[in-house]
Amino acid sequence: MATRTPVVVMLAQLGTTATTYTVPSNSVLTIASVMFNNSTAAARTVSGTITPSGGSALAAVSAMPVPAAGAAPTTAAGLVGQSLTAGSALALTADANSAVVAWISGYLQQ
Repeated sequence: MATRTPVVVMLAQLGTTATTYTVPSNSVLTIASVMFNNSTAAARTVSGTITPSGGSALAAVSAMPVPAAGAAPTTAAGLVGQSLTAGSALALTADANSAVVAWISGYLQQ
């Protein structure tokens, strides 16, 4: 029987270089929660791609606005519930270094 394990997919400060999570072999990741929080005084944006195993990067989030510090965290509802198969990768960037934290959780099924 397959096991379903809760995991923190990403808890990282984003930058202009992509922060990437790759789904382990023999697993399927289902994204349960995606939040972005900005710690600066200026609004920022987050962009991201999903690359299927052996495929090309596809835009998943494009210049999503994240309000300045003090606002509620921004959720990426379009990513919640998505399933990524083994070898697929989720890559995220922000428009400025050290401004936006990404907190993504989900379930790995093996």
